[in-house]
Amino acid sequence: MEHRNVIIIALTILCTWAGPGTCQSFTSGLSVAAVEEWDHFIFSMHWPQSICVERNETGIFNCSIPRETTSWIIHGLWPTNNTSEKPVCCKGAAFNRSLLDPIKDQLDVHWPNLFIGQTAGEFWKHEWKKHGTCAASMESLNTQLKYFNVTLSILEKFNIASGLAQFNIVPSDNTFYTVSDFQRAFNSLYNVSPKMLCFPSSRKSKNDPKRSAYQYISEIEFCMDKQFSNIECPRKIHPNSRPRPFCLHP
Repeated sequence: MEHRNVIIIALTILCTWAGPGTCQSFTSGLSVAAVEEWDHFIFSMHWPQSICVERNETGIFNCSIPRETTSWIIHGLWPTNNTSEKPVCCKGAAFNRSLLDPIKDQLDVHWPNLFIGQTAGEFWKHEWKKHGTCAASMESLNTQLKYFNVTLSILEKFNIASGLAQFNIVPSDNTFYTVSDFQRAFNSLYNVSPKMLCFPSSRKSKNDPKRSAYQYISEIEFCMDKQFSNIECPRKIHPNSRPRPFCLHP
């Protein structure tokens, strides 16, 4: 595919669950109302192959993909505000890993931990404490099991890999796409354009050795209302956009 000059998606990678920060630091200086009020969700998915290449290349984390994980995986379901920071670490039930036993096999495949030295349970605990406790203000998400089970069902609804394949967007190191290619696919499949996040490849451009030749897409974020219907994200900020092609790491 020809390398077209387009405004490309953000290079900024979202902070992962294993990054620094506690609930106390996230909510410092915020009132209870400011922390707990929200009006829509962000549903975030990782492409694990790209995440692990990026983490292993930069040395941020040692990353490994579980054998049974072969497609897009869940990063999280995050209550969010239109006009301010997303609420985090709301008052709620403490995390109890055993409550997830009925769906643990599904979580291991579709919501796995990728970082060596951390457990999946620690990842799920982080997501519950930071985001699930705020989502629990909705009856449909007011227990751990509900929160994680509903999020699994949302992933199934999107079925990103097979959807993109319908538009000939597939994992490859030598087939490149533009943001327009993805937008056309997503608009056709889901009637919205999600936010997409990428990181630069280590391969340098022939025309400019200081620049990466292309980017890997590593994460996508869909916005949804409280009925879990897709909506356009109210804020789309791509501060580091670059006119480069990108691909899905195989």
